[in-house]
Formats: sequence, C-alpha cells, structure tokens
Amino acid sequence: MHATNSNPLVLLAKHVTGDWGEIDPEDVVTNEDALEHGLRVLSVYRLPLQVAVEKGAAPAQPSKEADDHDNRIWLITEADRSVTTLLLPEEY
Repeated sequence: MHATNSNPLVLLAKHVTGDWGEIDPEDVVTNEDALEHGLRVLSVYRLPLQVAVEKGAAPAQPSKEADDHDNRIWLITEADRSVTTLLLPEEY
C-alpha cells in the first residue's frame, strides 16, 4: 500500500458502502446475498501500477514481470462482521 501511495481507509470506506471494486457480476450477487444472510463480503481494488517515489524524483515503473494480480488488493469482511482483512490475492 505504501509503495503505491494508496490509503487503506479509502478502500475500507468503499468496501463498507457497497463499492466492491472490480468484482465480476456473480460476486456482486454473492455480496448482496451475504449482506442479507450474514455471509462474508469480498471487494477487489486495483492499486496504481506506478509506484510512489520521493518528491521530485522520476516515477518508477512496475517490473515487466508483474502479472495482473500484482496491483490488486482484496478486502474480505468475515461473516460475523468481526474483522475485515486487507490482503494480496497470493496471501489468500
């Protein structure tokens, strides 16, 4: 999050207000059902590919080896609403 200058609180605010980011239509239906029946909720957000750099420095570009998941972060709220976790797809 720091490397892309992304604010986790902004992503959390989107998540809790029903802006679930880049999920497919099936996951939208699943999230809507989850809200009604107390199941887990998933959001997927794409972080900026250009990494943050010190003020005045030239922007650093992501590596050529970066795949499609390298710039995504998932937010998952547990069914009992006790915790929301921010994680990378490969951490799931």
